[in-house]
Amino acid sequence: MTTEQVYRLSGGALLTGALLAAISSIASGALLPDPSDPAVASSANIALNTLSAVGSLLALFGLPAMYLRHMGSGGAPWLVGVLLIGVTAVLFGIFMNLMGALVFPVLAEEAPQLLQLGPPAGFFVLFIVGGLANFLGALLMGIPMLSKRLYSHWCGIAMLVEAAFALLGFAVNGPNSSGVLAQIFNIVSPLPLFAVLVWAGYELASGAAHSAPVLTRQRYGESAP
Repeated sequence: MTTEQVYRLSGGALLTGALLAAISSIASGALLPDPSDPAVASSANIALNTLSAVGSLLALFGLPAMYLRHMGSGGAPWLVGVLLIGVTAVLFGIFMNLMGALVFPVLAEEAPQLLQLGPPAGFFVLFIVGGLANFLGALLMGIPMLSKRLYSHWCGIAMLVEAAFALLGFAVNGPNSSGVLAQIFNIVSPLPLFAVLVWAGYELASGAAHSAPVLTRQRYGESAP
């Protein structure tokens, strides 16, 4: 398999995963915004959480290619930012959605009183770690996107908006997302990140990511390798 084929496959995984995660996140947030609702045991909720976990896993597979495309020009902030977004995907995208698909439905049926008590104290630690990873990761990816033009200008702005949303999440959301404002915020806050990942995945899958450097050299009269 050639390097270009690996990039295309990785881009396809990133594009597909981000789309699946975005669609399932919006649908689950709109249809079942309260995780303490007994309806978490419904087949629709289990399917949406499973779909979101699968999407996050696919996007995680595509992140290394997104990093490697600008490994030289992005520098250390770019590397750390991508790694932290990967941590965010693992904690919020995979772990929490698997909990929603495998654990919470069982609690809703066997011990609904525990579900009504809200998340355990350990979830607050996960919320802090995941929130900080999301904030710092989006910030460290967004700054090089803008200053070094790694991607389209709007991608850098979207990542900075994502960083702001992640920071606001500490005040608005918290580990318990039962409030109306928190439920709306849960739907809106990851959308800038999903949009950037979809765009990056499209560029990798379509081959646009590989042709751009060649076009730049030819523009200045240099021979392409």
